[in-house]
This record gives sequence, C-alpha cells and structure tokens, in this order.
Amino acid sequence: MLATGCVGSIDRGEFADVVRSRGGGLSGDLLVDAVQRVEDRVGAPVLVRRATLDHLSVSLTVSTSDRPEESDDWIVGGSVRGPLPASNLDDDQQRQWFTVSALDPETIETAIDAAVADSDIRDAWASGARFDAAGEDTFVATVTVTNQRGSESWTFGPEGRAVRSAS
Repeated sequence: MLATGCVGSIDRGEFADVVRSRGGGLSGDLLVDAVQRVEDRVGAPVLVRRATLDHLSVSLTVSTSDRPEESDDWIVGGSVRGPLPASNLDDDQQRQWFTVSALDPETIETAIDAAVADSDIRDAWASGARFDAAGEDTFVATVTVTNQRGSESWTFGPEGRAVRSAS
C-alpha cells in the first residue's frame, strides 16, 4: 500500500478530505467482516470482549465458548494477525461478551452518522469507534468524533440510541 500518491484520479490529500466529509470512512460492515474473518481463522464462533474500529483496521479481543477464561487479541486489516494471547479473565469478565449476530451494520453506521451530525465540532468526522461488551451478547459503542481542533465521544447502546456524549 502506498502512503502517498493518487487514488484513481484524486490525490491522496483530496481523497482523505472526501472520506472525512462522508463521516470518516467507518462502516459497520468492517466490524462484522473482521469478526467473521477471525472466526474463520479460529474455526469456531468467538465471544467478542472488545472491538476497536478505525479507518485502517479493526482490533479485537475475543474468547471461544470452550475457553471463555482465555482471551486473544487480533488485528484485522488487509490481513488477519493473531492470535496474540491476552490476560486470563475472571468470572465477571467472562460474562461480558457479544457475538457477530449482535452486530447490525446499519445500526452501527446510523450511530456513527448521528455522532458526526449531532457533534458540536465543526467539520467533524468519525475517527474511531470502540465496542465494549456490556453483558451477555450485548455491547456499548463509543464513537470518537474529531477535527483538527478537538474531539468528543458519543456512547450508544446496541440498538443505536445515544446514551451520552462527553467532550
């Protein structure tokens, strides 16, 4: 991948501006695809503990149902890297997970778009999103909205409704 140059007939700087004008390029499909790619590598469904999405990659911390006390980190971008063993989980942590079936790409994108649209930051874009398990097969999403001068975070429940915003 080239760090400079052109994307089609647009130079890279202009392309970055186009991506930002469309909310930052974050997509719910990226997250769903990343979880599915890790499941393909593991050969079984995974319990997602945390997922972090940016415009380059998705980072996941997951377990499997046959070893819920063990978690591994994965990074999914152009390739799938992992597993990288993470710390063992206590009983309370083992009850915090979500699966790919809990992820609705359209709801995720609606939440990301709402954070950008409702932000007090002028000309903002979504620079990242984090999904933290919040019980059995549920999560809370935190979307970071930013521009060159500042950022703020928006938190959403799994149904896509804003729970709160914090600057």
